[in-house]
Amino acid sequence: MKGKIEIGFQTKRLKELIGRCKQAQQGYKDYGDNQILSMTAPTGSGKTMIMAELIESFLRGSQDCPAQENALFLWLSDDPELNRQSRLKIEKHAELLNFTCITIDGDFDKEELQDGKVYFLNTDKLRVGSKLVSNKKDERNYSIWQTLQNTREHKGQRFFVIIDEAHRGMKEGKEKQEANSIIQKFILGSPSDNLEPMPIIIGMSATIERFNKLIEHAEANKLKPVNITPAEVRSFGLLKDKIEIKYAGENQVQMDFSVLKCAAHEWMEKCKNWHEYCKDKPEKVNPIFIIQVENKNDKGVSSTDLEACMEAIEEETGMTFNKGEVVHTFGEKDDLRLNGLVVPYMDPSRIQDDESVKIVFFKDKITTGWDCPRAETMMSFRRATDPTYIAQLMGRMVRTPLKRRIREDNTLNNVHLYLPYFDKKTAETVVKALMDEGYDNVSSGSANSKEIQTLSLSEKYRDVYEWIKSIQLDTWLVKKWKINSYLTSLTRLATLLMTKGVDVNAKRDVVNAIVGKVATYIDKLKADSLYEDKIGELSKYMLKGGSLEFLVDKELTESEGEYNVVTEQDIEREFKYAETRLSSLGIGISYCKYVNDDENIIEHKKEFILFTLSEECMEEVENDAKERFLNYQNQYGGVLSEMCKDEYDPIIRDGDEVSCHKWEYTVRDEFTKNDKMEHYDKHMLVDENRQSFFKLDEWEDAALKEEMAKEGFHCWIRNLPRKPWSLSIKYEDKTGWHDTYPDLIIIRKDNGNYSIALLEPHWEIKKDNYYKAKGMLEYSKQNEQVSRIELIRMVDDNLWRLDFKDAVIRNKMKDVKDNEMLDVLFHKMNKSM
Repeated sequence: MKGKIEIGFQTKRLKELIGRCKQAQQGYKDYGDNQILSMTAPTGSGKTMIMAELIESFLRGSQDCPAQENALFLWLSDDPELNRQSRLKIEKHAELLNFTCITIDGDFDKEELQDGKVYFLNTDKLRVGSKLVSNKKDERNYSIWQTLQNTREHKGQRFFVIIDEAHRGMKEGKEKQEANSIIQKFILGSPSDNLEPMPIIIGMSATIERFNKLIEHAEANKLKPVNITPAEVRSFGLLKDKIEIKYAGENQVQMDFSVLKCAAHEWMEKCKNWHEYCKDKPEKVNPIFIIQVENKNDKGVSSTDLEACMEAIEEETGMTFNKGEVVHTFGEKDDLRLNGLVVPYMDPSRIQDDESVKIVFFKDKITTGWDCPRAETMMSFRRATDPTYIAQLMGRMVRTPLKRRIREDNTLNNVHLYLPYFDKKTAETVVKALMDEGYDNVSSGSANSKEIQTLSLSEKYRDVYEWIKSIQLDTWLVKKWKINSYLTSLTRLATLLMTKGVDVNAKRDVVNAIVGKVATYIDKLKADSLYEDKIGELSKYMLKGGSLEFLVDKELTESEGEYNVVTEQDIEREFKYAETRLSSLGIGISYCKYVNDDENIIEHKKEFILFTLSEECMEEVENDAKERFLNYQNQYGGVLSEMCKDEYDPIIRDGDEVSCHKWEYTVRDEFTKNDKMEHYDKHMLVDENRQSFFKLDEWEDAALKEEMAKEGFHCWIRNLPRKPWSLSIKYEDKTGWHDTYPDLIIIRKDNGNYSIALLEPHWEIKKDNYYKAKGMLEYSKQNEQVSRIELIRMVDDNLWRLDFKDAVIRNKMKDVKDNEMLDVLFHKMNKSM
């Protein structure tokens, strides 16, 4: 054992874990019951080292465990990088396991797993369609599910599956659900794959609640968990004492490059303090400065100006960096050239051990399973909407570099975080995210036991799909807010008018109108004697601070702020942002040309920034843009529709709150699936077993079954709301425009011809009944291709229907003015039937 654990709580918990594993083996051997045990521990506790020593104890023997050379282990996680890092840690810590570790990839094809080995597998390799799960005999001899089932049958209590739940959380949405559903197969089994639950499962988790959620439906003997508490970890000095957070003062411009220079200064001080502490000691600590930048845009690998970052750091530190001292971890793995320096890509797992690394640029994918105790200072260009990404990284930075508290210099027991786009309130969201979810995987949420069913168009209904496309039904997009501001839409429309030669001065007129507003605003500030104060606000900024004891405090203890001088570089940066606030029309540059005063160009850039920071000014710009946009639309819409419809329509769609499009169904999508859902026949989308599962309420179920019982019924569609392919009908009430999605779309085939019906079972107690009925009535008039469009209620176990294609009902709807009158119509048209 290279790095045998010596810390008291680690050896104690290892002994407990070995005992639980022996108990699980005996329980499975005696009774055949599947066994589940777990170890929960916060960050910095050395859980992977403990697990490595557990595996080595079983395979090679130890004082607490005679060798079981025919035992075998499967290490499962939901991230390939985490799997690789776990393997590297285990091989580094347990030298006797170096030749027993095997990573399972797509080419792995064995009847069963081999005794005495440690296998590493991630859920990405187990997705539907991947090579490992294929049953095609011409591709492989055994699917991975067959391999696991054979191993279960032949190895029994010698087969351990380790589920590394502790570091999970970077996956979100559909990816997260899919990973959870795959992991559930190991816990619950999977009849469709002929897989039984694994015999002995060991869970590694940051919180007991998270792992309990994952195994709540398992029919297994659940052993008492082995728990490592945060207090134990802190008491041995394995974690930093404090997290110091710096954030912006209230109501001020976020001067991020000045904050970056403050962070660089703090990092440089840390370098000096560590050098002083280590100068007469065998250990050396070279602190790392971590810089989190924004995601890519259409102009480069990041929206953050990386060139300016390097320039600011070199200016503040006075350092000249060599190749390899500054690295990045972007998904784009090419070398970058920043301020004359080549900045190469480096795999996150290599950063801690490469002593030459001083600065790391990253976006958001560095956090999964990444440990870097040398990371002492962090600066984030992220907005306040991204607290979890920041908190996830902080959770990886809190380990102490020397695995002990430094008593001679308390500054070396702290980690620093700089957040120029946060204030006290939003900074506390980082703290909450950091503390809420078990420390090791911040704000990841608990495991979701819902499965994902991937449904594809049944070839049986391919002709129906093509027919639906051909009839060109309307579907309405009603946006809660416009995708684009009117200024953005006006910019696109004016550009189109100019390039097509319809109005060559359109774009220039827009720019000149706004430049005039900037000049008027500045003149008014001067006239009101507010100009000097406003300009002065852009010349300095306050950086406030707060601190908390990690794993102890749940709120920031705020300290007094300090004023810092805004750099010219910050003004240039803010000037670029101000341009984007006005749709990148070049209005700032045009304004500077308008005032024609190059000697005071920075002053005039500040004036333009002030204009874009004024809510009143920006509201006036938007209102004027709306008026001009609608005028252009009325004046030139007909010409542009004929000349360039494909270019013109998207501009109008993204500018308008309500827009009409032609409905096209999908050929494939993913849907949730759970135990409460039922299988329904004849849906147009089916899974690989030609089935589909949905949850219909009582009325929907009754309406569908009534349709299915009719002669001529062919197939149906579950029209879920707000899918990209959903069919939507607009309606208007007193609050504005809304959309509704008929729950059931019915396809009939009579005498070889298809027809389509839209059905909306809808409770009579809902206040929107009348307005939806009016919307469905209008839709029925505009879409003659629809054979029926029905609002449906259930009364005394009978379905009452109003079909808005029916001429009688259409006529009677003219007199309906509210929900009560609609109720009367329902009763009159159905009671007599």
